[in-house]
Amino acid sequence: MPGIVACHQNEILVVSGCCLHQPKIVKDGVTFVWPALQTVDRLCTDPIVIKVDLKKQPTENTTVLVNLKAQVTLGIAVDHEELLREAISSFLSKSQDQIQKALQGTVEGVLGTVSGSMAPEQLKTKAEAFKRAVFESLCSECIIMGIGVKSISDIEVSDDHGFYKNLKTEEMKSKAEGNDQFELKYD
Repeated sequence: MPGIVACHQNEILVVSGCCLHQPKIVKDGVTFVWPALQTVDRLCTDPIVIKVDLKKQPTENTTVLVNLKAQVTLGIAVDHEELLREAISSFLSKSQDQIQKALQGTVEGVLGTVSGSMAPEQLKTKAEAFKRAVFESLCSECIIMGIGVKSISDIEVSDDHGFYKNLKTEEMKSKAEGNDQFELKYD
């Protein structure tokens, strides 16, 4: 007996089995499925929020270990057929927890790799360049799995040994000395 299967707004259906050369992807609406001859799998398309809290990550200057906090929002690339097929290949048989863990590892790896390629002071003074480098690297890694990067929150950078506090103090002294010299030149 034939069956009609509905696709919900936050999912895609993947129909496979008899009479199909490759799985049929349904993004919305309904589809016809032959019971016992075809199977239907569902893949959730809700945004995936990854919260990262890395401690003691090495930087280019390996004597300074930094702590990094960020929130990244990822999503299955439903608008691109080829990328969608990659996401299906990578994640269809996995639970939401397994998908979350796989993507968590990817985000942590990218964040650690990018921070490790920069000097510790650059992580703060060139925060936008750091964030952009993380975004670009993460896009490159995720696209292979059919995942798109929707957003990255500001990346919080800190350390446990006062490196950034001392750096800020030195910057303030430097500015103050510069202002004093400026005032002296015009007196």
